[in-house]
Amino acid sequence: MKDIDPLVKAVLPDIVTLRHDLHQHPELGYEEYRTARGVLEHLSTNPDLDLRTGVGETGIVATLGAEKSGPCV
Repeated sequence: MKDIDPLVKAVLPDIVTLRHDLHQHPELGYEEYRTARGVLEHLSTNPDLDLRTGVGETGIVATLGAEKSGPCV
């Protein structure tokens, strides 16, 4: 298994920026259109993710390595 620490450190600044932005622009449940766009923009930078949008209207499901066999989370 790869050491995940360098991977987390690489994306952490962008994730913190996204979190701050989301908290500065709160949205009501099932009306999180701006939030969904921001999250999708960040997830779209990873070509290994299979993205499904519009789940429950504004939800996003990101799947990584679904084609592989074995345990998953």
